[in-house]
Amino acid sequence: MVLAAVDGDGGPPPTSGELLQAFVTLARDRDWSFGQVIGVGQDALWTTMADEFGLAVDSPDQVNGERVPLILAERPPKDDLQWGSLVESVRDGGRGLIFVLWHPADETSHADVVGGLEENGDPLPFRIDSADALVMAQHPRATVADRDVVFPGPTP
Repeated sequence: MVLAAVDGDGGPPPTSGELLQAFVTLARDRDWSFGQVIGVGQDALWTTMADEFGLAVDSPDQVNGERVPLILAERPPKDDLQWGSLVESVRDGGRGLIFVLWHPADETSHADVVGGLEENGDPLPFRIDSADALVMAQHPRATVADRDVVFPGPTP
């Protein structure tokens, strides 16, 4: 599902911060909770995201599927074995969620939620539609439909 996928009528594309906030809103609307935030790459926004869930940012080698991890990347890393391993751990384990801020419009995504689309590294001028994202998240064919995205215990 893509958060910013509606024609923006010529306006500027959303910022990374706006996409992050749209994800937090979606997560709260869906009652998603995570026991771990895993940041791929260095991005100050990961700390902001972790703070929203009352967590710290853990490194990719600390992923623990039992803690319902939220895996974050600015863009999907190309040919990165660690990224592939993180994606597999969430998909195969049936727990957690993968969120990327920006994704190439012409490539298949392994993320459950994409913030915005880009072409040749430039963000496309689509606007965020939180209501549409909520409908997509509830769809029985959504990648998260059969996945546990609620951490059952108190966050550390």
